[in-house]
Amino acid sequence: MLTVIKEWADYIYESWNKYADFDELLLSSYDVLKKSLSETKTKLKILARANVVDAGAKGFVLFVEGIIDYIHTRNLKELIQSKAESVSLPRTEEMISENVTYRYCTEAILKNTTLSQHEMMVMLEKYGDSAVVAGSEKMRRIHVHTNNPADLFYDLKIPEQLLFRKLMT
Repeated sequence: MLTVIKEWADYIYESWNKYADFDELLLSSYDVLKKSLSETKTKLKILARANVVDAGAKGFVLFVEGIIDYIHTRNLKELIQSKAESVSLPRTEEMISENVTYRYCTEAILKNTTLSQHEMMVMLEKYGDSAVVAGSEKMRRIHVHTNNPADLFYDLKIPEQLLFRKLMT
């Protein structure tokens, strides 16, 4: 999901000056979203085996599609009525078991960090996988799958009361 959002945001950032109208920019970004979403099937083995896209990324794409639909119709009531159809999901009996190496999906927002983005990425990778560092020195967002979130935050010198969240996968 983070990769899809990042690729989309990068496109918006790199292309904003090519469009006089934000609606046009947003509409033009849709192809980037679709391409990035379809590529999620190849980014994780579990998704490739199941031949599915990342669910969070799909949700984000659906969110942007809703905005784009509104840009086209400019009528929220009509849009809601047209999207009110029920969704049916295919029933599947196949269960894909996966060994989870790192138990906690750990995220934080850090302010005024002294570590560079590269140094922070190296540190996160010592603790687990799926590491992402985004932002600037003033404010960075980190994400990593780890078994030792408390140790990671200790090494980052973050007091316990300032931790934003740890989510169990």
